[in-house]
Amino acid sequence: MKSVAKRKTTPTHSPEKGIDAWFRAAFYCTGEALLTTDGEGKILHMNPEAERLSGWREEQVQGKPLATVFKIIAEKTGQEDENLLEQVLLKGEKVELTNQLVLVKGDNGEIPLLGSCSPIRAENGEILGAVLVFRQQRHGRDAQHTDQAMRLSEERYHIISEMISDYAYAFRVEEDGSLVREWLAGGFEQITGFTPEESQARGGWRALIYPPDMPIAMRRLETLLSGESDVSEFRIIRKDGRIRWLRDHGKPIWDERLGRVVRIYGAAQDITEHKLRELELQALAQVSQAVGKETDFQSLAERLIEATLPAVPSAQKGSLAVLTDPTHLKVIALVGYHDPTVRGLTYSIDWGYAGRCFRLKKPLLIADIEQDMELRQDGDMATIPEVRAIRSAVVAPLRVHESVMGVVSFESNQPQAFTPEELNLLNTLANTLALVLHNVQLHEEANRRVCQLQAVQMVGKALIASLDVHLVFDVLIQQVLSQLNADAVGLLLYNPYLQTLEYAANSGFRSRHYEQTFLSLTTSLAGKAAMERQILTITDLSQLSPGFAQTFRLEGFQTYGAAPLIAKGKLKGVLEVFYRYPFSADADWKRLFELLADQAAIAIDNAEMFEELRRTNLRLSLAYEATIEGWSKALELRDKETEGHTLRVTELTLKLAERLGVDPALLPHIRRGSLLHDIGKIAIPDAVLQKPGPLSEEEWALMRKHPTFAYEMLSPIEYLQPALNIPYCHHERWDGSGYPRGLKGEEIPLEARLFAVADVWDALTSNRPYRRAWSRAEALAYIRQQAGRQFDPRVVQAFLAIVEEEAEQAGNS
Repeated sequence: MKSVAKRKTTPTHSPEKGIDAWFRAAFYCTGEALLTTDGEGKILHMNPEAERLSGWREEQVQGKPLATVFKIIAEKTGQEDENLLEQVLLKGEKVELTNQLVLVKGDNGEIPLLGSCSPIRAENGEILGAVLVFRQQRHGRDAQHTDQAMRLSEERYHIISEMISDYAYAFRVEEDGSLVREWLAGGFEQITGFTPEESQARGGWRALIYPPDMPIAMRRLETLLSGESDVSEFRIIRKDGRIRWLRDHGKPIWDERLGRVVRIYGAAQDITEHKLRELELQALAQVSQAVGKETDFQSLAERLIEATLPAVPSAQKGSLAVLTDPTHLKVIALVGYHDPTVRGLTYSIDWGYAGRCFRLKKPLLIADIEQDMELRQDGDMATIPEVRAIRSAVVAPLRVHESVMGVVSFESNQPQAFTPEELNLLNTLANTLALVLHNVQLHEEANRRVCQLQAVQMVGKALIASLDVHLVFDVLIQQVLSQLNADAVGLLLYNPYLQTLEYAANSGFRSRHYEQTFLSLTTSLAGKAAMERQILTITDLSQLSPGFAQTFRLEGFQTYGAAPLIAKGKLKGVLEVFYRYPFSADADWKRLFELLADQAAIAIDNAEMFEELRRTNLRLSLAYEATIEGWSKALELRDKETEGHTLRVTELTLKLAERLGVDPALLPHIRRGSLLHDIGKIAIPDAVLQKPGPLSEEEWALMRKHPTFAYEMLSPIEYLQPALNIPYCHHERWDGSGYPRGLKGEEIPLEARLFAVADVWDALTSNRPYRRAWSRAEALAYIRQQAGRQFDPRVVQAFLAIVEEEAEQAGNS
C-alpha cells in the first residue's frame, strides 16, 4: 500500500478525535468485529471481537499498516491486492470483500473472512480513514443470519462514523409515526442537564426544544420521516433553565418492505459558543458595512439596528433611542415595527425597561413585562398596540466612556423569549454601536460648527478678518469707537462659573485702571444690562457706584452705555461705551449699538467655537486613530501574533518611507495601512486561522483571499482609502509570484514594498509558538537573498542601511 501511505493527512481531523465517549461505547461493546484506519491505511482501533478473531491485541497493531493483520486476495489472480484499500481511501468508494479477505492471526495462522470496507468522512466530505466490518465465513442458515446482521451492523457503524458529536441516539419509528428511544450514548446529561430517564419522563425530545424553535424541530421530523437526512440547528432548554444551541444530524433508515422509515439514528453537537460568536461576527460585519455606506446620524442608526437584529434570533422587533435632554429619550431608529407613530416618540427616563436600563447604566433581561409592576407605560406609548403587545425584552445601554447616550432594545410578543447569552451578546454589540454613533455624532457636530462658523464670518468684514480672539477684540473695539463715535470702549466677558464680568479688552482710556475690572452681575450697571438683556445708558453720575464714579471723574466721562452680548441665547459678555461729553442716546444710536453688540457676540462666539472645533476635530482624529489601533490589537490577539509585532513593523515601515523620501503627507496613511495590514483576516474562520497543523489547499486558497477581503472592507470608508495599498498588496512579490493579483516590480505600490520587508524582518526575528526567532545574521542573510525575488532591491538596500546605523548607535551607547 505504498501509494496509500503517501497520502497527506490533516492532523486536526484525525478519526482519533472522533472516537469520543458515545462512539467508544458503540464501537467496543458491539458483537461484530470492527477495525478503523487513518488516512494512510494505518490501524487506529480494534474492538474486542476483532481481537478475538485475529489473535492480536489492539495495542499490538495500532499504528501498523493494515497488511500486518489482513491480506486482501484478488479473486482472479489469487495474489495480494493493495489497490482495494487505496480505492476506499483515495476514491472514497465502498468495497465489498466477499471471498477476498484473509486474516493473519497472531500465531501466523490464516482464516478466511467476509466483510466490507467503507470510507469515514468528515462533514465537509473529506476522507478521514476507513472502517472495516468483518466476520468469519460460515455456511448454511447461520451464514444467512450472519449476512443480515453484518449488513445492519455495517449500516449502523457507517452512519456513526459520519457523525462526530457530543452525544448520539437512536429512535425506533412506530407505524403511527411516533418515536421510541432505543438508546442514548455520550454526553447527553452533560449537555441537557437531564438523565435519559428524566428526559423521557418529561415528554422526551419535544420537552427539550426551546418553544420558539419548535417549528424547526417539527420540520426536521417531517424531513426525516420522509426518508431524507437532515442537519438542523435549534435551541434547547437545559434542566437549569439555560438555553443551548445544538446542531443535530439525523439519518433515517428506510424499510423497502414496509415502505416507511423504521429507525432514525442521530448525533447532536453543542454549538452554543460557536453560534453566538458567529452571530456576533455577522452583526459586526454588517455594522462595518453600514459605517462605510452611511454618513448621517439618523440613517446610520437605522442601518445599525437592522444589522444587529439577526444577532438576537428571539427578537421580533427592536428600537434605538438617544438622550434628547437630561430626562427624556427619543426613538430614532426601528426594526420590525409597523406603526409609524412609534418612530420619533419621546419618553421619560423614568418609564419602562428602557428608562430603567438608562438609569442603571447596565443591560437588562425582562422575562415577562406583565409580571414586573415597576415597568409601567405612560402617555402616548401606552396607546400603541405594538408597544402594548410586548411581553419580553433585552435592552443594553449605549455607553460612551462613563456616560450613556441612549439605549438599544429588542422585544418579543412572547414571554420568556430571551436568554442570558443573547443579553450578553446584545451588550457587546451595544458597545460597538455606541462607539460608532458617538464618532458620527462628533463628526456631525463638527460639521454643524463649521457651517455656523461660515455663517458668522459673513457678519461684518471687519470682525471676520481674524479668528484669533484677541485680534477679534481689537477689531471690535476699533469698530465700535468708529461707528458710535465713542471716546472709550471696554469689553467684559462673562464668567459663568463665578457669575462675574471680567476685563477682556479696551481702548481710549487714559489710565490702566479699567484693566482691573472684575464685576458682579448683581451689583454693577454692566451686570444689570446683562441680566435684563437690554441696552442701558446713564448720564446721571449719581446713579453710579462710588468706585465707578471715581473712574468717571478720573477719565472725564459724562455718558455711559452698556449692551449685553448674546449669542444663541447665551450671555457672552457686555460691551461698554464711554463719552466725555453729555450725550443723549436716540433710537438710531441704540439700533446701531445693538447691531454692533450682536456682531460682537457672534464674533466672540465664532472665535470660541473655532477653538472648540479645533479641539473637537483633534478628539475626533484621536478617536479614529484609537479605533484603528484597537482593530489592529484585536487582530493581533485573534491571530496570536507576537505581542507588539504590528507596532514594530509600522515603525520600521515609516523609517523606510522617510529614508526613501516618501512625501510626508503620505506617512499617516502608511501608518494606518500598516496597522490594518491583516484586517482581512477577520473574514477567515478561526478553524483555519488558528489551525495548529498544515492547511489544506482549500484552506490556503481561503487564507490567500484576506488581502481581497481587506480591500472590500476598507474601500467603502473614504477616510481609509489612501491606506489601502498595504492591506491589499503586502503579499505581492517583486518577481510577480505573490498574491492576490500577481503584481510584479514597480506595479506593486511603494508602501506595500516597504511594508513587506519590515514585516518579514520582524517575523523572522521574533519567537513564534511554532519556531524560535532567527538570529540577526540569519535574518539579514535571508533579506539579502530575497532582494530581486520577494523584495524590491532598492528597499532592501535602504533597510540594510537603517539596520547598520542602528547597530552602530547601539554599539556607541
